[in-house]
Amino acid sequence: MTQPFYQSSRPSSAYVRHLQQVSAYLHYYGGSKPQPSSFRTERQLLEENHQFIRHDGDDDDGRKSAGEKEIARKYYEKLFREFALVELGRWKEGMVAMRWRTEDEVLSGKGQFTCASLSCSRRDDVVADPETGEGGDLGGGRSEVMGGGLQTFELNFGYMEDQVKKNALVKEATEESQSQSQSQSQSQTESESESEAREEPQLETEEEGEAE
Repeated sequence: MTQPFYQSSRPSSAYVRHLQQVSAYLHYYGGSKPQPSSFRTERQLLEENHQFIRHDGDDDDGRKSAGEKEIARKYYEKLFREFALVELGRWKEGMVAMRWRTEDEVLSGKGQFTCASLSCSRRDDVVADPETGEGGDLGGGRSEVMGGGLQTFELNFGYMEDQVKKNALVKEATEESQSQSQSQSQSQTESESESEAREEPQLETEEEGEAE
């Protein structure tokens, strides 16, 4: 064997040589290669176990490890679930995405005194009285147009989670135009459902579904 050919036929790295040696060992002595463990980041575990609404007993199904569910539960407990934020990037397809607010977003007033749409920065010029709770729970599906042009209202949010259709009553503060987009999104979804079955969106970091 010539030197050039000998060099080109050698394994290109120590790891490749290791794999060849392991293969030769298993060929002569038998056995099987150990399967590498699948590593998932905390974000991946959170996305797999996150629930838009969590109830007592949801973690008792035994389908997932206690550690994975604990990550999702702790994250859920840090969220503020009075007002929701909304993503309207796909409203023309009959879909909207919603998520609860983080502590930083609550402190900045995002979603309560500024528009809940993630693509809108409109701010309300009326600040709620912390003693009277003005601008708080409107209840019963009522809505209120606030001083800065934002409208606070409750709506029924339908979404898919673990291949199960779910609904949640959420509250948000948006501009009239944003509210109209959500209404049009729901109207489009209802029209499509009359003619054919619509493929439901997959669960992402934000819950996707339709607002009614």
